[in-house]
Amino acid sequence: MFAIRKKGESQNLYICSSVGNIKTVQRDHEINISGHQFKVLAGQSVHRSTGTANEGIAKQIAKALTQIVLDENPHLKKERQVASVVLPAKRVLGDPDNVDNWTVEDAFEYRKQNEKLTDDVTYFFERFLVKAVFDCGEYNYPKRFADWPLVSEKDIEIFNKFRWREVEAKRDKPIAGGTRNTELNYLRASMKVAERVSYNYSDGRYRCPSIKCFPENENTDNFLTPEEAKAVLEWMAENKRNHLKMYLTQAYTGARPIEIARLTWDCVHLEDEKSRVQFYNYKGGKGKRTRWVPLHRILVEMLKDHPRSVRNDFVFHTFCGKPFSVKSAKAGTRSPSYIMSFTECARELGLNKTSYAFRHSFATWLLENGETIITVMKLMGHSQVTTTQKYLGVADATKINAVNNLPTL
Repeated sequence: MFAIRKKGESQNLYICSSVGNIKTVQRDHEINISGHQFKVLAGQSVHRSTGTANEGIAKQIAKALTQIVLDENPHLKKERQVASVVLPAKRVLGDPDNVDNWTVEDAFEYRKQNEKLTDDVTYFFERFLVKAVFDCGEYNYPKRFADWPLVSEKDIEIFNKFRWREVEAKRDKPIAGGTRNTELNYLRASMKVAERVSYNYSDGRYRCPSIKCFPENENTDNFLTPEEAKAVLEWMAENKRNHLKMYLTQAYTGARPIEIARLTWDCVHLEDEKSRVQFYNYKGGKGKRTRWVPLHRILVEMLKDHPRSVRNDFVFHTFCGKPFSVKSAKAGTRSPSYIMSFTECARELGLNKTSYAFRHSFATWLLENGETIITVMKLMGHSQVTTTQKYLGVADATKINAVNNLPTL
């Protein structure tokens, strides 16, 4: 494809590179982009000024010029199609000239090989292709979902009907909408890639169907009252003393379990009144976001006396000095092992809560104390205020119950 670049001291952008070593056109052409005219004559080199310093217009000229050369030289178009598909070492992709014959796995493989995916996404593809095996009953579909053809709207209906049936029967409870949507979103992204390949290289025209998400029931009850929080910490002190400080840190910072497990000493700044901690959020896939959270005086005193491991720089570690969470070769992360202690504690105390209860409690307590939702959003590390707003209802409900429980006079 023709590209653009600056040349010398000129403000205008120039056409550079070539398409298949062809630098001229066979006929006269005039390209008109947003009122800007670019003329190229037959046999004349196209390596010249676009006549504009506007990068957007210059790029459109380069794109239009590339299409002109491809139209004049059909053999280049074919060569470009074949070169655009990177064939895997162990598996041959479906024919790029006939995307309609692709399977779901073809779309997954093409995306893995032609996009820079995160470890989490790559691991999900591998796990999804291996584990997504189910029987569609009277429908004549392969049991292995990866062998399905590129999905249509009817296929999505069948997928949603049978995908989780066996799993729900074993668990005796429905799969959460969030879990279903995670798979559907990955599936949608891959089908969109197949649609793009179909449009660019294939004679067929595959279209990604409309894939609707399931409603996600927010677990607004996953927070602790101060009394319940104290009961959990007392249980940890008696049964899992090595985990006590981790949950105490989570209660006063609102950190995610994985953020607590990954916390290193270079992210902890103990400066009395200005003491703070920096958390890295790997959630979301693209890069890592950071946030600073002030440290409560209880945490400052606790961390000053907290022993350091000689093996690594992690703040919290096992009795052997090893971290609770490590980077996996396949998955980007895995759940830290210490959260199992909360599951055991909740079961013994009769609490229907998850290991995120202290994080949710942190947000709820702040809102009950009158903090603004923007402040809570920043402390929690939410990218959108709508995520934080779900705690408003919990805080309001708590206030209503507190008033209703006043004694009758």
